Amino acid sequence: MLPISVCIITKNEADKMEKFLSKIRAYDWEIVVVDTGSTDGTREIAEKYADILADFEWIQDFSAARNYSISLASNEFILVLDCDEFLVDADIEQMLQLMQENPEKMGCLARINHYEANQMDTLYVDYVERLFSKKLFHYEGPIHEQLVPFDGISYLYYQFPLSVDHYGYLLSDEEMDAKVKRNLDILTADLEKNPDKQYVYFQIGQCHNTRKDYGKAYEAYHKSIQYPLDPTCEYHHMLIIAYGYSMLYTNRFKEAMKLLDYSQDFGFVADFHCLMGDIYLRNNYPLKALMEYIQASTCEKQFLIGANSNIPAYNIGFVNELLGDKKTALMHYKRCRDFPMADKKIKELSRVLGDS
Repeated sequence: MLPISVCIITKNEADKMEKFLSKIRAYDWEIVVVDTGSTDGTREIAEKYADILADFEWIQDFSAARNYSISLASNEFILVLDCDEFLVDADIEQMLQLMQENPEKMGCLARINHYEANQMDTLYVDYVERLFSKKLFHYEGPIHEQLVPFDGISYLYYQFPLSVDHYGYLLSDEEMDAKVKRNLDILTADLEKNPDKQYVYFQIGQCHNTRKDYGKAYEAYHKSIQYPLDPTCEYHHMLIIAYGYSMLYTNRFKEAMKLLDYSQDFGFVADFHCLMGDIYLRNNYPLKALMEYIQASTCEKQFLIGANSNIPAYNIGFVNELLGDKKTALMHYKRCRDFPMADKKIKELSRVLGDS
């Protein structure tokens, strides 16, 4: 059995710590908590669960804090979690087997991101590198830090059976503004010295997107997308989708059509076809939009939960309604499950068509 140390950095998260740490304590893992200046009782709660508890003076650098927490761990293999990521499920036996088979690779967990959209709790799944040997990897970058190998050689990933619910985007307006401002300050300072400007520009775009400042988000995404894109890189998929919607939100409809050039490399993901459907609709090509939504419904891979089910079904219904075929539209709206926007349409069309 390969022992694991869970390494955590935290500050003023007392409202989450009890639930967060109690879920981790259910497993036979060492818990390392590094506090970066809490004043709300976070440290006192951590004392109840942590095997190692230490302080770190905050220096506007998440990697520095992460690497310090890792240095305190007793075990070689590290699992990194944040306090707003609550363990949902873990297959420990399979997880250990994968670690033994892939000791020189980074393990990716499934992070289920919760945020408010479409009048409901919306889920977006991404896979993040969190399980690794501290002899081989460390963190770099002052924010949105990334795992990199000490030897600089290319490295591979594997997915391991552990998932977390992430609630970092469900904040009050005041909390979100403070978080975005902090992140932008660090990213802007990092831009001058960071050779990987593509990633920094992407994260700057994400900050502005969170603020719904789509003009500035577009500018940052536009700079990021000028660099080479790799369809095996998850954030490059996110970049294209976010870039496309920033163009739609800023009325750059014709310019957004250029994203069709990326369909060969990125068209295996449902989210891309949903985006292209929206772009075609804004450019008054409803039949082409319909084909994109149908294609999205056939894709196995998705990031936004529902991108290959509820979302294309709703939009297929919408296009049919737009074209005057209300009966077919109603049929597709009924394919949506637990989707408030579709429920409203079902009631409207059922009344018009006399459908019970």
